[in-house]
Amino acid sequence: MDELSLEIIKELKQRVPKGVTLIDFFTKIIPIKKEAAYRRLRGDIPFTLKEAQQIASYLHLSLDKILKIKEKGTFSFNIIRMNRQNLISAYNRTMETSIQAMQYMKADPDAKIYGAINTLPSSHIFLYPTICKFRFFKWAYQFRNAPNPLKMAEIEVPPSVRHIEKTFREIHQQVASYYISIKDLFEPYTSDIHYFMELGLISKDEVNLLREETYQLLEDLEEDISSGKTKFGSPFIFYLANTYFDSNYVYIDGNNLKGSAINIFGMNYLGSIEEEINNDTKEWIDSLMRYSTLISVTGEIEKVNFFNQQRKMIKKLHI
Repeated sequence: MDELSLEIIKELKQRVPKGVTLIDFFTKIIPIKKEAAYRRLRGDIPFTLKEAQQIASYLHLSLDKILKIKEKGTFSFNIIRMNRQNLISAYNRTMETSIQAMQYMKADPDAKIYGAINTLPSSHIFLYPTICKFRFFKWAYQFRNAPNPLKMAEIEVPPSVRHIEKTFREIHQQVASYYISIKDLFEPYTSDIHYFMELGLISKDEVNLLREETYQLLEDLEEDISSGKTKFGSPFIFYLANTYFDSNYVYIDGNNLKGSAINIFGMNYLGSIEEEINNDTKEWIDSLMRYSTLISVTGEIEKVNFFNQQRKMIKKLHI
């Protein structure tokens, strides 16, 4: 058996979900007949480079690492390139990639998500359609190269987008999450709304809807932080950072998948599954957590002050 096939079979065996046979797992990734699949898994037929690429992509593996052609000091990253002509399609691909990773995490009872955030948490925002539309509107405003920017009311969000957002939220809330947040978490978001309101790109009714949904989001977040669990019963642990950080950082730690990402281009992430990058990201988040204040279940004074501060920011959202 060639070395490439040995490495691929080893990775497949390590990542096959519980309750699923190796052959069924393999044929889900490579849709071929079981007889042909068995021959590959036995080593009778070597994997083609295309098949290796498909498997590596599905398992979130670095193909150059499997092929052992990775140069020392070089690392691979992944990003979905934006297409200004079809932002809906680009957004869907971004969400689908995130959902696939979340499904891996959900299947692993020991999986955990660690995040350092300076924007509203993705674990909770997708329940609120106007907030999601505003988030997409801001993204489109930044990427759409046109002399006359669209108003928020002119953007049409198809039902498929709402469905994929709902799916992401439900899966995310079934995975243990550990967040470190800046103390003025809602300030950048409310400032953005004021900016677009002054430009005349958001109507009075839209601002009112945003304000109402933001209050609901805050109450939802407060309930989960106070209980230390999401509505689906998964651990939801929240810290307040005592220092500021300039972006959103994520580290996912599971038996089937380990990865890290940094937020860029508004709603997208530059992701990596490289062991060295994952270790650096985890070490940085762990360090940040040590100098932060836990407010889940405990830290009542800090928690009350935090939510009162966020309510003051939301209250300013008026015409």
